[in-house]
Amino acid sequence: MRNFAVIRAVSALALASCGDSPSAPTFGTPATMLILEAPTQIGVAGQPAPAVPAVLVLDAENKPVGGIAVTFVVGPDGGSVTVPSATTDSRGKATPGAWTLGATFGSKTLTATAGGVAPVEFSATAIAPDAGVQAFLITDAAGDTIPTSASGFMKAHDVVSVRGDFKRDSLIVTFTFTGPVGPISAGVPAALGGYLEFDTDESGVTGIVPSGNAFGGSASLGVDYQVNLFEATGSSATLHAIATGATSTVSAAFSGSTMVLRVPMRLLGNDDGRFAVVGIIGTIERPTDFFPNTGGGIARPGG
Repeated sequence: MRNFAVIRAVSALALASCGDSPSAPTFGTPATMLILEAPTQIGVAGQPAPAVPAVLVLDAENKPVGGIAVTFVVGPDGGSVTVPSATTDSRGKATPGAWTLGATFGSKTLTATAGGVAPVEFSATAIAPDAGVQAFLITDAAGDTIPTSASGFMKAHDVVSVRGDFKRDSLIVTFTFTGPVGPISAGVPAALGGYLEFDTDESGVTGIVPSGNAFGGSASLGVDYQVNLFEATGSSATLHAIATGATSTVSAAFSGSTMVLRVPMRLLGNDDGRFAVVGIIGTIERPTDFFPNTGGGIARPGG
């Protein structure tokens, strides 16, 4: 009987314990903050990134810590977040909501900070939409080619427009001429030479003087990258980085009176899509036209 009484007492105590209401969770001191979701991603400039960033705050025993204030700050031209000041939940998770990327292209950063722990940084690469967005449009009057040379060669290769479009991670440049063009290997009169030049930092202090300035151009800028059309084949052209001397191959295509170049933005130093552009074209033996006729063309996402 005595043993039975002890058992009944223990059982009653257990039942009483089970009936107690659970206490609020307790958390330790924050010791670490980790990136939980979306450390790196690629998205369209000016649009929400595909994934929502998230951090996880843990204590010294790697247990989640709730109730911790976390601040999310975007870097220069990085865009904006829905919730710049968040608080970790009971699982130690905090998120800034949607991260809308800045309107320019290239690398973007988002930094999360919280008291007592090291900050963490998210990164995203902003690119153009698949449908493309206009970067620039330079129109050049027909019939304004450089005068016939003393050697008697006729005027040739009159460019009437140069259009740039951003598509995903590249700049597509379309040249339109008044007559047929082709690579140097095509021979006269279609053979096309010349240079397409970019001032990516928009500074006349760095880089070299535009090639067209030697033939009447007036662009006040410093060329940082140059596409050499004299080195073009039926499928490629050579891009020169002026500061480093490095060369890269870009795709080129000729069709009738048009030429199209595809230049990956990473080859332009992962430029943000804001730059100046000029150029000069000609035949094998001489230049025949430069563009624009005054100054330089300006590229911006959205034209």
